[in-house]
Amino acid sequence: MLKTAPMPAPAEAFNYLVVSDLHLSEAEKNPAGRFFHFDEDFADFLRHYRLTYVGQRRWRLIIDGDFIEFFQTIEPPDPGERLLRGVTLTASDRRFFPGTEWQKSVWKMDRVLHSHPQLLLALSRFLLAGNEVYILRGNHDVEMFWPQVQDHFRVLLAQHHPADTTYIEAKAAVQARLHFRPWFFHEGDLLYVEHGSYRDVAKVLGLSHRQVRDRIRNARRQLRERLA
Repeated sequence: MLKTAPMPAPAEAFNYLVVSDLHLSEAEKNPAGRFFHFDEDFADFLRHYRLTYVGQRRWRLIIDGDFIEFFQTIEPPDPGERLLRGVTLTASDRRFFPGTEWQKSVWKMDRVLHSHPQLLLALSRFLLAGNEVYILRGNHDVEMFWPQVQDHFRVLLAQHHPADTTYIEAKAAVQARLHFRPWFFHEGDLLYVEHGSYRDVAKVLGLSHRQVRDRIRNARRQLRERLA
């Protein structure tokens, strides 16, 4: 049962929250990006748990992959922008979206998160309250691998600090309580979390989901015929 707690338990005691596949997208000039704009809902979600504890334990929020949609940016890259200075943009970079090199990945993340200030503020508040956040990579945000991308995300979180705290305080909380994991989170015998996209049968077999569905139906039909 959830109970409001004025003071959390010791730092080593946590309860767990797991979310995935927010696919945060550039939304300012991309109508499709509005389908993946959950700032208000996510802020309400974090606020609820920031103010509510179970057994007076702090929270560990695990964002289980595909947090940011790196596969599409509508705004064309401008080599004169600060984050792209000195970067060579290929014809593909200009026609579709920049590639996965760290400089281009930093720019893409910055463009996407520019559309999500409320979400960044909510995450900053959540961390300042003593909770922790773990971010795992998925198949749509492998660019989170780059240390430079992770560092830029930390900077953006600290910059979106609440009005009643300073940038320095937010920066310290982010450095201490935001963690990146390569592809899974494991906590003893308690919890194992991974994005699991590589376990998708369709991707493993190189088939469409319709083809997988048809094969399953045929296998079931053949099994029924044998058992008849």
